[in-house]
Amino acid sequence: MKQKRIDKVNKLIQKKLSSMINNQVIKPTNNIITIANVETNLDLSQSKVFITTLKEEKKIISTLNNISKTLRTKLSKEIKIYKIPKLIFILENKTTYAKEIIEIFENE
Repeated sequence: MKQKRIDKVNKLIQKKLSSMINNQVIKPTNNIITIANVETNLDLSQSKVFITTLKEEKKIISTLNNISKTLRTKLSKEIKIYKIPKLIFILENKTTYAKEIIEIFENE
């Protein structure tokens, strides 16, 4: 039962954060930022937010982690749950790995 609730919370956080990041937080650039996945602890203490982006990965992850408290506050106004988890932004490795493989093929 708890896992279904956490899955719903993950999807809701993913949807709301995606909208916030792309519309309000990050200035429009030639970069696409996508939330690939969200993993929240059962006790809602923290959420790992996996980000994919086309360029400036480290800069974007750093920026998002620096403003995570602000995003958490905004989330609390959008989502009505008992506790809004602490947000930890992580670069998703699968996409990075795929980009490296594509670059290898393009350079040959």
